[in-house]
Parts: sequence; structure tokens; C-alpha cells
Amino acid sequence: MKQFLLTFAAVILAAFLLLMLPLIIISSIASAAMSDDKTQIGENTVVTLDLSEPLSDRDMDSPSYRFRNAMNGGDATHGINTLTKKLDLAAENDNVVALYLKGGEVGTNMANLQALRKLIVDFKAKSGKPVYYYDDAVSGDGVVYIASAADSVFVNAEGFVGMSGSVVSKLYFKRVAEKLGIGFDIIKHGRFKSAIEPFFRDKMSDEDRLQSQRICDVAWSEIRDTIVANRGVKAELLDKYVDNIEYLGGRTQKAVELGLVDGGIFYDQFKDKLAAVAGVDAKDLKFKSVYDLSLEPEIGNDANLAVVYASGEIFDGESGSDDENIYSANLASTLRKIRLDDDIKAVVLRVNSPGGSALASEVIWREVKLTAASKPVVVSMGGYAASGGYYISCAANYIYAETMTLTGSIGVYGMIPNVEKLSENIGVDLDVVSSSKTPLITGLHALKESERAAFLSSVEKTYDTFVTRVSDGRKMSYADVDSIGQGRVWMGADAVKNGLVDEIGDIDDAIAKAAELAGLTEPQIGEYPEIDDSPMALFKSMGLSARATVGHIILGSDFDKFDRLRTQVEASPASVWARCDLELK
Repeated sequence: MKQFLLTFAAVILAAFLLLMLPLIIISSIASAAMSDDKTQIGENTVVTLDLSEPLSDRDMDSPSYRFRNAMNGGDATHGINTLTKKLDLAAENDNVVALYLKGGEVGTNMANLQALRKLIVDFKAKSGKPVYYYDDAVSGDGVVYIASAADSVFVNAEGFVGMSGSVVSKLYFKRVAEKLGIGFDIIKHGRFKSAIEPFFRDKMSDEDRLQSQRICDVAWSEIRDTIVANRGVKAELLDKYVDNIEYLGGRTQKAVELGLVDGGIFYDQFKDKLAAVAGVDAKDLKFKSVYDLSLEPEIGNDANLAVVYASGEIFDGESGSDDENIYSANLASTLRKIRLDDDIKAVVLRVNSPGGSALASEVIWREVKLTAASKPVVVSMGGYAASGGYYISCAANYIYAETMTLTGSIGVYGMIPNVEKLSENIGVDLDVVSSSKTPLITGLHALKESERAAFLSSVEKTYDTFVTRVSDGRKMSYADVDSIGQGRVWMGADAVKNGLVDEIGDIDDAIAKAAELAGLTEPQIGEYPEIDDSPMALFKSMGLSARATVGHIILGSDFDKFDRLRTQVEASPASVWARCDLELK
């Protein structure tokens, strides 16, 4: 019934959107006509950077993408790629007097958090202009980490600066599944492969706890050491501040005493400080979001170095206008096109993925391998390049990771839910006539031994292939890869030590390396996959938006998790997944 309601409501909503399309197009044209005025930088302008805005590797500047996000109730994701250019523009403009950081918890992964902080530091160095942070309250280690790059940090006197330390937390569903009569037939290869532990355990395994603790320790060390170095805070006092939740009792004053904040003031007082820097009255200050700054359109396409973005979960087949995930047919086609283009001399593959379908990863791996045989391919790992994300990376000629990258997780699993006990409880029976002894796996009963044996064989074969791919790509023995595999997740610096990664570096380092390997003195960057702005992409996006909008109405914030689980449940029983579930906060 729920599926019927979702489908019916989606059809109604899609019809409504179709009627609204002319209005949307007219509105877009009007917005474009006014954009020149909107993006001009007047005198005494303070450029603002809202840290709570979602930030990914690439700005998907596509009408269909922005439309879908608006329909889903979210904001379009900005990209490090365009933010870099816009901050450079602000640094060079004489009308910009300061950069103002604001906002709550940073909407990005830990590697992009590092990249964002580096951009702010670069802005200060290039422009010589001051950077200030202000908000009524600060919640989250990531915000304090970014704010430590500012010249001055201010918070409302009655606010607080909340920090919790790096955390990995998971929900476990074993007990509720048992109460409902739902079981899970699970087969995995990898002692550390924890992606499916929530379905058959009620707490972390020792292996998962070990790797999760290491991730937390490395992340907190980066955050703490950076704050200590830039704010003059004593490390032991910062640890005490976090461990004892001191901000709850001390409010902003406690953060001032510690050195995290320069003062507790009101917003109007903060504006007066900015005005004093500019040498004008506060009423004459202008504020403009960095994301509203206008970049000159790039003319022509003379790219000789391709930057290919591979972000999101990895799925089989072709995307139906889903820009936020990786689909094997789409990415393989993009790589094939680049490989056959003689004008493109080198490739940087920017991977930011926790993995997904093992088969899809294999399809993409093949294209990476073929491309690397004909021109240099350098991988730049973002927040995640784990499991399937590492699978598609291992054939590259050179691999960079950031210190905060989660990578490795060389392991696979398969999972088939079954409702055998639930069916017995509610009185549902199944009878089958078939020409074969094992006609289908229905999910209404637990796996038979013969079925489990076949499924196990599939998982073991996939793991063997995965390890072999890494062994060949990284020039390591099978045994060495297996010893650091087993589904274990590694941080960037650890991955350099064990051979999974060549060097710590960001995407700029990867571009420089690719240019060096190709002998390019003046690399011209082209970004791929190309963004589809066609009317058909917008129509497809409308369908996805309608479905997701109704899903969020019925299931709320759980819709995305439900949809991910639905994808795995509806996949062929032979499907094997290479996915990492660790999420650092």
C-alpha cells in the first residue's frame, strides 16, 4: 500500500510540476536577466562565506540539479572547484574589505573541510585582507577548525562554542528485526567489513571498534593540533574542555578564557568592527555571499587535462539524471571518451565515494586501467575512496589521498533479507512450481544450504578479484594486499605507509603530478562528466524530484536510508556489494 501511495502521489505531483514548467522557465529567464546586477561588487563590500552551505568537490551548475534539490527541500550543493575561483576573485577585487565566515555545522566531509580551511588561509595570503568569524553560537568541531583560520573569532556573549571530539556512531537493528520477525542472510569476506553489522549485531565488533577508534584519533589530532597551533590554546586544556563539556556551564566566556574566541559581542558590535576595518560607517557596509560572485564564462574547450569527478555511491547501469551518485555505464562512457580523445593528454580522477556495487566498480576499474595504459591517470581521493571507491582507484598510475581521507576497506558482502518468521506470524504462505530445483530466492524464507553455498562462492570470487586488482595495480603481492584488506578502513597517512596510496596531497597536487607525467607545461583543465542542461534532463529530474518529495513527506528524513536499503534489497540475489559505512562526525 505504501508503494502504491508513493507512486500515485508522485504521478499527481509530476503532473502539477508539468503544468508549472512554463512558470519555472520564465522565472529562470528573469533571474538570468537580473544576475549581472546581483553579482556586482560595490565599494566597501564584505564577502560572506556561510559554512553551513552544503559543499562538495564540484559545483553542479545545472538547472535540473538545482530544480531537484529545491523540490526536495534542500539547497544546491556548492563546489570546492568554483569556490576556489570565487575566493580568488574576492581577493583581487579592491572593493572587498574583508571575508566574513558565519554559519553552523559545516556541510561537508573531513577532507573538504581541510580544503576549505586551506582556501581561507590562501585568501588571507593573497589579499592581505582580514578574515573574521561571527555567529550567535558555534556547534561542531569542524566550525571551530575552520574558524581557527580567521584573524578574529567572535560569538554572542550568551552563546557557546560546543565541541564533542571526533565521533563514529551507528544504529543497530538486530533486536527490532528479531521482534518483527525479519531475518538477514549475510555473507561477507573481511573481518573488518562492518557495513552490514547493524543488521546482525547489537554493537560494534572488536575489529570495527579498532578501526573506528583509529579514525577518531587521527581526525581529532588534526583538528586539535590545528586549533592549538593557530589559536595558542594549550592541548591539554582543549581536551579537558571537550571531555568535560565545559561549554555548557561556561557559555562563550569559557571559550574566551580558553582562547577559542576573542570576545563575546552582539552582531551590531561585530558590524562596527568590520566598519572600522573599512574606515566607514556600519550603515555603508555591503554584504555579499561569495557564492553570488560572478565568474567569467570560459570560452572554448581546449582542455588537455581532464578532471573527472566520481562522487557518491556506485550503482550499476545508467543514471536517470541522478547527479549525486556514480553509475557504471555513465562513468565508463566518460572515461572511454577521454581515452579516445587525442587532445587530452592526462586525467585526474577525483574520487569521493564509499563504494557500492562490486560489479559496477569492476566495470569502471576496467576503463580506468585502459585509460592509464594510454595516458597518465592520477587519482585524487576526497573524504572517501573506500571499498568500491578504492576499487575504481587502484589501477591509476599514481594515487594521492588527504590525511583525513577514509580509504581501503578492501572487502565485500552480500545480504538477503528474509521475512520467514514474520510470514508465519501473519499467516502468509508461498507455493512454487518450477522447472529447476532452486527457482528463485524469494526473501520469504532463509537461505537453504545450497543457496548459501552458491552465494558464498560469489562473495569469495568477488573478494579474490578485488584483491587481485589491487595487487596488480599497486605492484604488491596478493598476500600483502589481503593482510591490509579484510574490509579494514585506513586513514590517508596510514594508507601511504601500507602502500595503498602513494602520497598525501590535494587535487592541486594531483593535477600538477598528472601534468608532469604527461609533459604538460601549461595544463588546460576540462571538467567531466559534462553537465546535461537539456530539456530532457529537466523532465527526468522532475520525475525524481516528485518521487523523492513524496517519499520525504511520508518517511521524513528516513527516506534516503530507506531508498538505499531498497536498492540493495531489489538488486539481484547474486549482487555483491563493496561499500564502506563508516561516517565520521
